[in-house]
Amino acid sequence: KDISTFEHKELIREALLTAELAVYIESPWIRKATMEYFDAIKFFLEKKNTKLFITYGIDSRPINLPHRETFE
Repeated sequence: KDISTFEHKELIREALLTAELAVYIESPWIRKATMEYFDAIKFFLEKKNTKLFITYGIDSRPINLPHRETFE
């Protein structure tokens, strides 16, 4: 399902808090705002037998590289 930018935060958080097996997130960028999901990511990964898949990237231009601190 395509969603608007304004729906991302709540839907990602909801997926991480309610999923039982796997969460797939596809995003062009990893920015500082991604850090807002760390608690929900931690909660999800602390469940047994869960898998989190994050695909990212839009192109190789330096402006589109992941935010290094957040990525690490």
